[in-house]
Amino acid sequence: MHAGNVGIKTDKLESLRIAVAKDSPMWETLDICIKIVDKNSLDLLVPRLAQMVRSAVGLNTRLGLPVQSYSLYPQMLHFSLLQSCGIVHFCLIPGLVLLAS
Repeated sequence: MHAGNVGIKTDKLESLRIAVAKDSPMWETLDICIKIVDKNSLDLLVPRLAQMVRSAVGLNTRLGLPVQSYSLYPQMLHFSLLQSCGIVHFCLIPGLVLLAS
């Protein structure tokens, strides 16, 4: 919001914020959890992710949710949760729009 006041371009500041978020312990924890998720967890997790995407406000959330959601595809295919793949695909759209802008 005030990046221009200190001589930093807004795009550059957002890129830095995203890079910091991806290097955080929370991001690493999410990566580990996604690798060990089971079918029952996915059944509960996917609808919640879709709900979070619809209400996401912060940059880290708007970008992080789609990136983490994409990481769930291998587990969903392994458990044959094709309906969940469609929901997660919906979750990817806001992140792609954010990255394209």
